[in-house]
Amino acid sequence: AFGQSLVAERLVTTLPGRFMFVPGVGWYTFDGHRWDDSSGLAEKQAEQAVVTTARTMISAAATITDTSEREAELKLAHRTLSSDGQLRGVIAYLSRHPDVLTGINALNSDPLLLNCVNGTLDLRTRELRPHDYRDRLTKIAGANYTPDAVGPRWERFLCEALGDPGLADALRRLLGGPGLMGRVMEHVLPVIYGPGGSGKGTFINAIAETFGDYAIAAEPDLVMKRAGAHPTG
Repeated sequence: AFGQSLVAERLVTTLPGRFMFVPGVGWYTFDGHRWDDSSGLAEKQAEQAVVTTARTMISAAATITDTSEREAELKLAHRTLSSDGQLRGVIAYLSRHPDVLTGINALNSDPLLLNCVNGTLDLRTRELRPHDYRDRLTKIAGANYTPDAVGPRWERFLCEALGDPGLADALRRLLGGPGLMGRVMEHVLPVIYGPGGSGKGTFINAIAETFGDYAIAAEPDLVMKRAGAHPTG
């Protein structure tokens, strides 16, 4: 057991911020932009990392001059690779390591961090900084943050679809302000309605693609009163 915990410690030291385990949810890997579990392969990747760590230990043992220390290192590495049981034991210790074990409330816990393709935007300061695994962000928008970007075609579309530049400006402020924050700032529920071909679908699809993981499609029953219906669908 001590040997398994030692290998787990070596892995965390070698690959800091690579793996995260959330009880009741499972394993995540950090892909350089966000913590991801969508592939369903995070646990398999952790197992492969254990194998790689053990093999690295075998290679590095050649540089250990003390004979007893070198033999102990080789014995530990070979034992790790000897069976699935040994491998699973290291994974069990890894899942309990303080740098790996994470409570679900720690995920996306800062409502004013917006994860974009080209970095993480702090909505308090409008500062874009590099992605950081310590932020524990599992979501990412579908676009870069470019503070001086202009979208004349988008502006024209909003004015054409809404027929009111003032309304278009209000909608823009709502989506670009409270709509980006992970907490309720305004008690506002926009309802998009109109005849077919009026731009509703174009608008919703464009916003959903831009917001990426931050956009979800709610069940109709969430805002409709129906006898016997569950409020979340």
